Amino acid sequence: MLSKLNDFNKTIQNLMSKNSSLEDNLTSLVDEKNSLIDENDKLKRYIKSLEENLSKEKEEKLALTSKIDDLNSSLKELKEQKDREIADLNSSLANLSSKNQLLVEKLSNLESEKETILQNKADLEAKIKSLEENLTAEIENRDTLKVQLDELNVKLSEANSKIDELENKNRELLATLESKEQKIGLLSAVSTNIVS
Repeated sequence: MLSKLNDFNKTIQNLMSKNSSLEDNLTSLVDEKNSLIDENDKLKRYIKSLEENLSKEKEEKLALTSKIDDLNSSLKELKEQKDREIADLNSSLANLSSKNQLLVEKLSNLESEKETILQNKADLEAKIKSLEENLTAEIENRDTLKVQLDELNVKLSEANSKIDELENKNRELLATLESKEQKIGLLSAVSTNIVS
């Protein structure tokens, strides 16, 4: 009888020891679960920050694209203006040549008007020089705009590279987050089974 009582006591002690061990394991699993949940929340916040940065980069890219479109439009207008001025200049030159020819033909009969004609010619030449100077200034301005356009293209390329890098990081973090969530699900299932 005493022997059975001792065996019973030992069995009780073994069960209590196992129960204590299970409680310790459960506590450890709960702590690990809480740690993973905290880490998961941090990852979600980081991913949200990356998404905000990505959105900002996309907005900057759109702004740069808009500036480039504006510059292209300005360049197109300058080219059209230059073409018009060249056409006007060619027309003026053609008219001037025609007038000069007529003046040469009438010079012998219109000697008294020679000085007036020469003055008109000088005025026209001054106008041509002014138009040429304006044309040169427009060409220089176009070159400056081209340099600015090249700089914007470089910035746009850099923005695209940065966006690609952020998207890659976002995919990696999403994969890590999915793995963590799976692990949390397993730990929750284990914890539920132990408690049950």
